Amino acid sequence: MAAGSRPAVSADARPTAAAASDGHPPREPDGPAFPVAEDEVRALIALAALGGPDRLSHHERLALGRALEASPALRAELRALAAVAAALPPPAPTPTTALGRIGAALPPALLRVQVVAALAAAILLLGVVRVASGTGTAEATVTTATVSTVDATAAVVARAWGVEVRLDLAGTSAGEGYEVVVADHDGGTVAVGSFTGEDGPVRFVGTAGVPRDEVAELRVTDASGDLILRADLG
Repeated sequence: MAAGSRPAVSADARPTAAAASDGHPPREPDGPAFPVAEDEVRALIALAALGGPDRLSHHERLALGRALEASPALRAELRALAAVAAALPPPAPTPTTALGRIGAALPPALLRVQVVAALAAAILLLGVVRVASGTGTAEATVTTATVSTVDATAAVVARAWGVEVRLDLAGTSAGEGYEVVVADHDGGTVAVGSFTGEDGPVRFVGTAGVPRDEVAELRVTDASGDLILRADLG
């Protein structure tokens, strides 16, 4: 198991979340609220991509990170929406905007309508946007401290919706799968993506819906879960 990853919990050992009486989603025992339906997960994706991670509470960011870590399809959806958001002009400052924070006081039906409308607009834009140049600030390349025979350099780009990670690697094992994650200051991890090793150089680009200031470390593990690369991102 990679350092900092959460241990697996069997279904029969996991406590049952109590139903909330105030209408909010159930909570994990002693932990943050988590989405209980696919449309709620996609609501968080829409907010993160179109409004930025600051639109989410700390608990919502953790819940979204877990959902993205478990689903390649959701990660691809976030990347697609983020590309659209990067091509949009910044909204004019007003008390409320179409891409503003979807408040918890809104009725669930209205919440779904607003999220579906935002997603529909994004899908229409995907048909006409061919090149979406990011507006984030690129950081200096990070020289990684490897713990294996793999040599690599990494660059991290802060985006409105989280971070983009770029890796150039040499010395990977051809055909072997590798996982890339970012870790926060408490050691929790969020998946960035995966790649397959090759005989020659490998270039990897992935994203995570985590604000840059919450990212402390970049890690790459092999198919056995062994750490092969670690970069301190402060």
